[in-house]
Amino acid sequence: MMEIYNWPGKGNPHLNFEHLNQTMAPFYDVDGDDIYNPDNGDYPIIKGDQAVWWIINDLGNMHTETGGAAFGMEIKKMAYAYASDQKLKSSTFLEVEIINKSNNNYKNFLLGQWVDFDLGNYLDDFVGCDTLNALGYVYNGDDFDETIEGFGYEIPIQGCQFLDVPPNFYGTKNKMFAFVYYNGDNTFISNPTSTEHYYTYLKGLWKNGSSITVGGSGTQANKPVTKYMFSGNPPDPNGWSECSVPNEPGDRRLIMSSGKYKFASGETKTWTLAAHTIHNVGGTCPDIKPLIDRAKYAKVFYDRFLLTDVDDFSIESTTLYPNPTSSKLYFNTTASIKSIEVFDVYGKRILQKNINSNYVNVNGLSKGLYYANLFSNDGKVYKAKFIKSSIN
Repeated sequence: MMEIYNWPGKGNPHLNFEHLNQTMAPFYDVDGDDIYNPDNGDYPIIKGDQAVWWIINDLGNMHTETGGAAFGMEIKKMAYAYASDQKLKSSTFLEVEIINKSNNNYKNFLLGQWVDFDLGNYLDDFVGCDTLNALGYVYNGDDFDETIEGFGYEIPIQGCQFLDVPPNFYGTKNKMFAFVYYNGDNTFISNPTSTEHYYTYLKGLWKNGSSITVGGSGTQANKPVTKYMFSGNPPDPNGWSECSVPNEPGDRRLIMSSGKYKFASGETKTWTLAAHTIHNVGGTCPDIKPLIDRAKYAKVFYDRFLLTDVDDFSIESTTLYPNPTSSKLYFNTTASIKSIEVFDVYGKRILQKNINSNYVNVNGLSKGLYYANLFSNDGKVYKAKFIKSSIN
């Protein structure tokens, strides 16, 4: 119950926080007064079986890490997980919503996910990527993971993927723009030390501005250029991986980027990522297929239950009425609707049926907020949300 009272929704009277007069954490506004008050029945809108929400910005303090100027971005994050789905018990989802609150219109904007996995003993890691599933991953560089922090012989593999990204600068959905790694040392394949280094890594270049090339350590001249380091499966001797090079294990850090984007003043963009652990895979050069299978499952799960399993270019929004409703829900569209899916606030599909009229009967649903996908005969998907009242 205390989590409900401490939820940082707009205007929460139970919290003493001066910025609560603006839109903060999402909530279901039962009484429609645009204020979060759990005493009036309002409650948080979360995803998954459990979630954590937080908000940050880049204006509050000095940028001691990058030394760069502030963009004027507000970033809202929700990390959530599913205990109810056995295949996702070792996976965590992350929604990243960024609002450009500056007066600047940016172009060539890149979002980067930086990960220092430190898989047990942090000094013996290898990394790689799977471009088809927008996945970056880490595995152990030898058969035994040493030190008190190590996993011994029961070594996992871990990965992070882009599940959903905004349409990019070029009008497509290239989920992973680049994948770069670097070491915790002082070479040109090492920690960034200037603003330019950070953006260079995001662009899929070494920090000195040189291109990544296919094969070996990615630094050879006169080789094909790529933005994706180590894109082969580790046990494949013909694939490009740290095993096939071979490399010496070390303290690896990786950057996965998404873009490029135009980012106008006042605009909001949202990314969704997922992190996965596959337990007890074992030693050197493990097959990453179990991790790829998990990534594929997470993508299907996300598309089917949290978005929809059709191309975004066919999606349109609509309204449903009456809203709230106790029984019949009518569609405000001239299209011929052939079927409907209804999801609860946790992303669980609770209704799916074919229809041949301009309404659907929802009197069997419990009181609450729901999301609907309406599928038309001309191949479009209409998205909407509605409230089911308690009166039947």
